[in-house]
Amino acid sequence: MPKRTIAQAEQELGRLVMSSDEFGKLEREIQRAKDKAKTMIAEMQTQRFAELEEEIRVVKRAYNAIETEMQDLKAESERRDVAASEYRQRFNDLMQRREKVGARARTLDARIEEYRRIEADPEGWMDDLFERYPTIKPDFSF
Repeated sequence: MPKRTIAQAEQELGRLVMSSDEFGKLEREIQRAKDKAKTMIAEMQTQRFAELEEEIRVVKRAYNAIETEMQDLKAESERRDVAASEYRQRFNDLMQRREKVGARARTLDARIEEYRRIEADPEGWMDDLFERYPTIKPDFSF
């Protein structure tokens, strides 16, 4: 049984000459492969969505904590409750933390874009996955 992507199977089906009964049988075989792929993607996307939601919450909390600390530091500075060296140290620390949160947010943005790409074309994404990992391509009788 040849392993093919769904798109390859559809192309091959279009090249074959056969009776309408045989065509219908092979068409149903392709539909089963599509249904299985859609089920796999739906399960994966459900899990990814939950992970993305949690990551968004974590990034927002981290960013908000840094902003709060920045405001507190500013207020302390205005009241002259903090030495210049301590202010500089805390400010630099907050800037480093902000950069790390920013990097995490950019990674999160890329993951969200990937999620959207999968939602926009699940069959195309699955075929891309089959091309990258040929051993998981579905088996077809033709």
